[in-house]
Amino acid sequence: MKTRSFQVRFNTPAFLGDANQVAQWRTPPFKALLRDWWRVVYSADHAHKISVDTLRKREGELFGSASGGSGTQSCVRLRLDTWSSGTLKNAPSLRKVTHPKSTAPVDPLVYLGYGPVQNQVKRSAIDPKESAKFQIASRHPADMTELDKALWLAHAFGTLGSRARNGFGSLNLQPMDDASAITVSE
Repeated sequence: MKTRSFQVRFNTPAFLGDANQVAQWRTPPFKALLRDWWRVVYSADHAHKISVDTLRKREGELFGSASGGSGTQSCVRLRLDTWSSGTLKNAPSLRKVTHPKSTAPVDPLVYLGYGPVQNQVKRSAIDPKESAKFQIASRHPADMTELDKALWLAHAFGTLGSRARNGFGSLNLQPMDDASAITVSE
């Protein structure tokens, strides 16, 4: 198996929740993020001239599939060295801002992270100061070329968890050895 190792850290609080909405380091959101960016890579590598069926077939071969009556196992393995709970219980308070449609100034974090931040007594987050060792491996070394590109995109643009579209859960992947360096050549 070809393996890459990274130190993963969030740039902003991450609301990655378990079934009880308690923040926790977990691999499923990382796999979903990797799959999303892999689709972008696969489409771009084929000049955006592919059918959805072709994309799904290749995605199933790489990441596994439960459809079609005969499931296939994933060739990609992900590992985090910890599945600990998030430790951030209270969001920092920022200078209040005004909005033309608002009658009173509002904390921008509450505005951007409406549910998770407003309910911070009930929900925790993964603190940007926390980090974990993240490993990805593939049974087929040739797949790592596509996965490397997807990792680069996840590093540059990826966000995970609740309110990810508002910038929460922005992540940073730092290689732990020379073999894991994320580089993309044209």
